[in-house]
Amino acid sequence: MARQPKSVESPNAPPEPARAAGARAAPWVVAVVTLITFARVVGQPFTDVDDALTIYANPRLSPQDHPPRWDGEGIGYYWTHSELSLYVPVTYTVWGALAAASWVPTPDDAGARVDPRFFHAASLLVHVAAAVFVYALLARLLRRPRQAGGAARGHPWAAAAGALLFGLHPLQVETVAWASGLKDLLAGAFGLAAVALYLRATADAEDDGRPRFRWPSYLLATACLVLAALSKPSAVVVPGLAGVIELIWLRRPVRGVVMRLAPWVLLMAPVVVVGKVAQPGAVVAPTPVVQRPVVAGASLAFYAGKLVLPVDLAFDYGWKPPVILARPTTWVLAGAAGAVLVGLAVAVLRWRDATGPRAWLAGTLWMTAALLPVLGLVPFHYQQVSTVADHYAYVALVGPALVLAWLIARRDWAPRPRLIIAPTLVVLFIALAARSVHQFGYWEGTEVFARRVLAVTPRSALGHSVLGRHLMLKPGRQADAEASMRAAIRYEPLFLNARTLLVTLLATQGRVDEAVREIHDLRAVNAQLPESDRKDFDDIFLQTGQVTLETGRPARAVRYFEEALKLRPGDPRATEGLRKAREAIATPRSK
Repeated sequence: MARQPKSVESPNAPPEPARAAGARAAPWVVAVVTLITFARVVGQPFTDVDDALTIYANPRLSPQDHPPRWDGEGIGYYWTHSELSLYVPVTYTVWGALAAASWVPTPDDAGARVDPRFFHAASLLVHVAAAVFVYALLARLLRRPRQAGGAARGHPWAAAAGALLFGLHPLQVETVAWASGLKDLLAGAFGLAAVALYLRATADAEDDGRPRFRWPSYLLATACLVLAALSKPSAVVVPGLAGVIELIWLRRPVRGVVMRLAPWVLLMAPVVVVGKVAQPGAVVAPTPVVQRPVVAGASLAFYAGKLVLPVDLAFDYGWKPPVILARPTTWVLAGAAGAVLVGLAVAVLRWRDATGPRAWLAGTLWMTAALLPVLGLVPFHYQQVSTVADHYAYVALVGPALVLAWLIARRDWAPRPRLIIAPTLVVLFIALAARSVHQFGYWEGTEVFARRVLAVTPRSALGHSVLGRHLMLKPGRQADAEASMRAAIRYEPLFLNARTLLVTLLATQGRVDEAVREIHDLRAVNAQLPESDRKDFDDIFLQTGQVTLETGRPARAVRYFEEALKLRPGDPRATEGLRKAREAIATPRSK
């Protein structure tokens, strides 16, 4: 018989009617409190960080002449192609439905034909559902048979406390406030549902404690796993999360766990392959293999620090391997993280029957496993910006939630300390909620967002680029926009987005010679990148010349067409464009 954790029942436990009422009310409390705290997001605009590319300026989701279509030229395209280095067809399907529901023929001030409120409301509801799934997961893990043949008794309010830690923590704001973060929310919600259903499928019988298998729940859990992986490839960690619970918390035999999770691992293998092909991470500065565990350990410690003290949160922390490896503190953090993991493992081996070490180890390993693909052990695309990011921690926060729920449900709390715990938790959750509401303020607009990033990470190329793009469209702010773009290039020379924006700005200002130099620099930098990360700039001189000519500036267009012909002598398009530009110069405009 598999050994189970000791009961967390309290000798002063409330009677059954009270527990039944708590079990009914607790998930509703989790849902309502999370909904109210994060409701501010519904009225917020899109943010110009991927939202334009993925949603409101995406011609498949926000076409000019008609609502989005569902064929291969519309939403169906994403089931056969990756986009922005990710294969996430379920997410694009949900976005497509939201776009179809909110599409209008007249664009708003930002040029969007879809309503951000629909997208933010969807993100909010998915987050609330994820918090309820966390409650269901924790409630099942805290249930233990009262006695042989007796009914199982649980700790609904302990589970609710853990779920509220997950739902209200400020680290979750980025994932919910960022419309493009719906992919993380969907992957997280489906993944958590998969684990909860998996544990139901393998639940202990209440009469004899032996595992019993429920095929319907297992098949439904598997379907949720597939949906999670098609929402975002990071869901490949879900089998590992289920394994952590079974092996560490429930202490089930390894052989049975491997047999039950083997189909899940096989299902995730193609996801890993497709994800690696779509996002090779080759643009990231190479990190020696022996130093990657240091990056991973320090990154794990970083998340632990933000968990305990959620201040100075921002979209970009500048946590690049070459930068952080040069800091002595990185090595100290990595050593501390490793020492904690080893210490917990030793404690579990030393005190096999003690629930405490296993609860701490299970929570820590859950957090580690959830973050494993983005800790820096293998390169990934976003490391060009930062190894750590708040939205990566979304599912990882279930680990600390499990530890908190276990602490509250411990059987050795006397009545008097219990009277202290409840008010303390109320204060904690009020503080977390207030901090989250405040954090949403940094998502009220693109300029506010960008300046927050730069306040936390002054050398953020992403922050400078986003700010420059925003200011470029504001009358009288072109000088500030140029300064931001040049700062982005200075801090990250390979950041093509800032370079293309600078070319556009210089061209619109008529600074032809400078624009030509920047175009040559852009092409040179693009050529340095691995082939998988290069963009097509072969026609950039031709395109710039055509735009300049169409806007009534033929004298400036001549130079761009001439440069295009230098790259491609005899190009008929450039030749024709040059002819038209010269004719326009020679032919005075009629007054």
